[in-house]
Amino acid sequence: MEPRLNVKIANLFLEPFGNPNPVDVDFIPQGQQMDNDFIDADSNDAAQNWQVEQSWRSDWANEIDRDNASGQAHGADPTNPGSQTAPYGQPTLAARQAQGFNNRQARRGATFGVLAEVSSGTLVGSRVYAKTAKTNVRGTVVALGDREFAVVWDDRTASVERKSDFELVVKN
Repeated sequence: MEPRLNVKIANLFLEPFGNPNPVDVDFIPQGQQMDNDFIDADSNDAAQNWQVEQSWRSDWANEIDRDNASGQAHGADPTNPGSQTAPYGQPTLAARQAQGFNNRQARRGATFGVLAEVSSGTLVGSRVYAKTAKTNVRGTVVALGDREFAVVWDDRTASVERKSDFELVVKN
């Protein structure tokens, strides 16, 4: 026969004579801070943090109001080129899209070109020409990336082409 302890589980953590249990989950007395605890349990910085947040929001709103009143966009100063929103003649959308294309044909015996219009402001919708000894295909640019562009050809096929394989021709 095995020895048994006659203790009810419900009474396992109760102290006799109505005394509270001196052991809590952290094994320190209730309300005391643990050793090496980096959080200061006694101080509350919520009010000070809220005041700093409100001050920052107020300063930001005042700066936006000041810029709107002076007609400047987000603090841009036209007399200072370092604070302009597009300093030093930053390229337009079409100029950024044109980066990566060749200035001349990349291959002999083949003509690969994209014909763009200056007035459109973008290369999307430009016509694409690909002519080799065996094929002569035309298409339309539908999307542009940094190094490639997507074309829907007139024969209803689609492909992604490298910009470096095509010459960009811009017409007025």
